[in-house]
Amino acid sequence: MSLRILTLYLLAVHTLARPSKGIVIKHHLTDTSCFKKNSYSFIVLRAFISLGTLDYNIAANLRALPDGLEFVDVYMNPCMACPYSAEAQVEKLVDGLKEEKYRKLWIMAQAIAGWKRDTNENCKFLNDLLRKARELGRDVGIATNKKEWHALMGPSCEVSEHSTELWLIGDDNSEGIKNFEKFSVFKRPAMKELVVPVYQCGGDAKVVINYKMPARFIKADL
Repeated sequence: MSLRILTLYLLAVHTLARPSKGIVIKHHLTDTSCFKKNSYSFIVLRAFISLGTLDYNIAANLRALPDGLEFVDVYMNPCMACPYSAEAQVEKLVDGLKEEKYRKLWIMAQAIAGWKRDTNENCKFLNDLLRKARELGRDVGIATNKKEWHALMGPSCEVSEHSTELWLIGDDNSEGIKNFEKFSVFKRPAMKELVVPVYQCGGDAKVVINYKMPARFIKADL
């Protein structure tokens, strides 16, 4: 490879590897002009609520999205108090969205998401969710932060290091992660949610920063 081509390639990788900005939405998506106005290149939609059912907006929201987004993710708030197992809840979500296109399923590990006080029970339930999602062929990650993780799962809770990414629920509005502290198997977040809510795309939302270069931009063989 010539020096010129290598230089151009490295410049392209540097540009593409820069963090991108997206939005997290749980309401009915009524304004899609917000993506272009705010330079949002991806979206994360709530797909499953902590009553043990699909979010009633999810199918319509997925179909309303504009073309050209970098990726579309969904998240679930699991329900431990519901009469459905972890496996049954994941099956309900995946089956309910079998006709829809999305990249990754994120599982919310936050106090607001229907967890119990027993960290051992929570850890087992979480691993059951993760395992079932992978069995069904879904890429899966966890949305949490160090404080929430220790409170809900306990410091000793273990998940698969090689297949579980972190969506960091931030406690500030900085787009950087220089103050991130490692916990459990999470050495670096793939994404970070900013703490200050915004009213965009038809309702209350949160801005999220993606730090990971999309796989389609990674060239293995130079």
